[in-house]
Amino acid sequence: MPTTVPTTTVVTTTVPTTTIITTTPTTTPPPTDRLVVSVIGAHWANVKFGNDPANDGASATYIPLVYETLFTYDPIALQKGELKIIPWLAESYTVSSDGLTWTIKLRKGVKFHSGNEMTADDVVYSFNRYWFYDWSKLTPILVMAYRKVMPENVLSFEKVDTYTVKINLKQQIPFLLSYLSGTYWSIIDSKLVQSKERTLPELGNVKDYGYYWLNYEFGDAGTGPYKVKNVEVTVRYEFERFEDYWGGPPELKLSKPAFKYIVYIPINEDADGRFKLLKGDVHIVSDFLADTVKALSKNPDIKTYTGPSPLGFGLWMHTVTGPLKDWRVRKAIKMALNYTELVGVAGAGGANVAQGWFLPGMPGWEENARYFKDAQIEAANKLLDEAGYTVQADGWRFHINMYLRPEPR
Repeated sequence: MPTTVPTTTVVTTTVPTTTIITTTPTTTPPPTDRLVVSVIGAHWANVKFGNDPANDGASATYIPLVYETLFTYDPIALQKGELKIIPWLAESYTVSSDGLTWTIKLRKGVKFHSGNEMTADDVVYSFNRYWFYDWSKLTPILVMAYRKVMPENVLSFEKVDTYTVKINLKQQIPFLLSYLSGTYWSIIDSKLVQSKERTLPELGNVKDYGYYWLNYEFGDAGTGPYKVKNVEVTVRYEFERFEDYWGGPPELKLSKPAFKYIVYIPINEDADGRFKLLKGDVHIVSDFLADTVKALSKNPDIKTYTGPSPLGFGLWMHTVTGPLKDWRVRKAIKMALNYTELVGVAGAGGANVAQGWFLPGMPGWEENARYFKDAQIEAANKLLDEAGYTVQADGWRFHINMYLRPEPR
């Protein structure tokens, strides 16, 4: 992985997203063709993230409106609280007996917003662009550090014919479908993106793989139910229904998206979000603080919902140099954390302890998998002693820098 420093997830907790919906606004009802949504304190709305799914910071918000993946979570099952992965842009797939070759048949007739048809060329390009292209020389222009979110077991992505691709692995990836359901693996319009590539003299004449257009000009290269209409980054994000949308898997019999427009308006404070919601300026607000939810739930004109979400808190570590290079140090930090307290405080009592990238109910998550619910201080200290990091004269074993991603609140 030449483009980023390897990292290890030490602790992740998933917290419930609380969505507040106003059903009878106190002002003049808004146009019925427009849904206005906000997420309190969203980091992607305070940093100039663009519309490149391979380098996105909005994977749980607007990216899925514009882009789609070969596999995803069944929307019908999600309404029942179930996490079930199904083929989406893929029609079907088979796996070789040794688990190293995945052959995927694509759906025919799926159109990008440009009008181009999605084919195996687009899948292979999208996957190669994300997984194998060298992004290291583009680091100075990337809004977010490039990262890979899957084991390094991929040998190649191969086009078999117009509507068939193969994924060839060096070693098995048991939960490959879970990874391919993530927005980093979105399928993009290869013809359009390649036509937008730039050569950057200031970076040694390297190609930008269409990143400048997708991110800084908010280019649109997706197949999703909505296309980019107008965006003022960090202020307002407006999307328009894609009338030639293929409609999702026919067997699901999904209805056409109800709203012609979906608008995201960033809000940084609970009080502001509450005011805009009650006034009717926004229709859905998520990620309110627990106390705000309790107060709003008493309003008969407001519906509140608390349920699972992909929102998570995690601690990541650089593992190339210094104390964190030693696995015993990383494990000791993990053992010293009190997960019970994290769930109670950070998750307001409604969070789950995740296991790496796996949320409860996802393939790969096991209810009885080993993790440390409470702080294991004695065992953690023993590991640090074994690693050679004894207590120094200043009372500390070692010093490391910790970067906390800035959040509005």
